[in-house]
Amino acid sequence: NRMTYRLGTSGCNPSKTLSHFDFSAAPGVQRSFITDLATCAFIQRHENLLFCGPTGVGKTHLANALGIEALKRNFRVISKPAYRLLMDLNASRANGSYSRHITSILRADLLILDDFGLQPLPQTAIQDLYEIICERYESGSILVTSNRAFEEWPEVFGNDLLASAALDRLTHHAHPLVIQGESYRQFSKRKEALLKAKS
Repeated sequence: NRMTYRLGTSGCNPSKTLSHFDFSAAPGVQRSFITDLATCAFIQRHENLLFCGPTGVGKTHLANALGIEALKRNFRVISKPAYRLLMDLNASRANGSYSRHITSILRADLLILDDFGLQPLPQTAIQDLYEIICERYESGSILVTSNRAFEEWPEVFGNDLLASAALDRLTHHAHPLVIQGESYRQFSKRKEALLKAKS
């Protein structure tokens, strides 16, 4: 029951597990590296994971799967698209729940920020993101997925000094993973079309 509750409140998708990840469709992803991450030792060491690559190559699936592995080991996990998490946090200012909301974000053992940099952020959200990164530095792990190349990440902050300070902390104890390849969704779509044509 505890696992069901933690899974329900984490934001993780129970169907996107490591056993359902197709490593053959992501040849650049080393299974041994992901298996090592799945032990969640990186969480105990307060290290970060940074996944970047084009749309559809499995970044979100892998992030979600590692979140589930963390939940199995009784770690507190929050998983949300970065934009939505920051917008929800900003909205909590209006109803007086900001303190509780930010505390839960900072206390999570693993914070998964999906689709970082996909949508432009207002200044309040950028400031919140900076505070979250700073407060979690060397005290809690952050897993970031992004369609943007690492060198483009400073643009998200719109402020060179803020970007430098935040990314210096985010990348200090981090495992970067660049996933190359074709969109798995498009690959599956073509494969289905081919099978239909043959039948």
